[in-house]
Amino acid sequence: MKLLLKVELLSEAAFGSGNAVPGVVDEEVLHDPDGFPYMKGKTVKGKLKEEFAHLLWCLSEGQRGIRDPLVIRFFGSPDSREEALLKFSDLCMDETLRRMFHEKIQKRELRPEEIFHGVTRIRSFTSVDYERGTAKKGSLRKIRVIGKGLYFYGWITAVRDLTLEEKQLLQTAAMSLKYLGTMETRGKGLVRCCLLEENRAPLPDVTEEELRGLKHAISCL
Repeated sequence: MKLLLKVELLSEAAFGSGNAVPGVVDEEVLHDPDGFPYMKGKTVKGKLKEEFAHLLWCLSEGQRGIRDPLVIRFFGSPDSREEALLKFSDLCMDETLRRMFHEKIQKRELRPEEIFHGVTRIRSFTSVDYERGTAKKGSLRKIRVIGKGLYFYGWITAVRDLTLEEKQLLQTAAMSLKYLGTMETRGKGLVRCCLLEENRAPLPDVTEEELRGLKHAISCL
């Protein structure tokens, strides 16, 4: 079965590529050939895994965590031979939107650079010398960020149908995910996340009563 992770950027976000563009930016945004930013599925998986493990820790009152068999069953582990239950696609902007603009690029009505510069901005940052109250010499950095208000989507594919309790755990973990990307301490990467069914119908929010029920359910998962 498949679930769709929907991510709304509530602030500018830095989905860094790890590369610099000399004379332009010290940290470039990861983007596809058409100029659309995206985040690698491996990174999304890691962030959701952390939230899932934290949720499990809270529900079990500190008895279960990141190395728990349930976390490994869902997300896998480098030292485990068992196939992970969940597989993650890259987190991308809406597929229909990207297809439409790809056609315009193919017809030479638009250039990838126009799309890229239209959805990103360059921000400058410095480190402060607190003794002098001035910027530290040589600390100026330029980072490219993605503009807020955009939506990103990524598929989560399960190798089997998920139970209601498993869906609820994933939905709660997704809704607990508040930051994606780098520079969280600079106010970047604030997000709102939720899971949708394959037909894009939203999964229902998990109530406090259902969360209490999950405390018992996780002992059986």
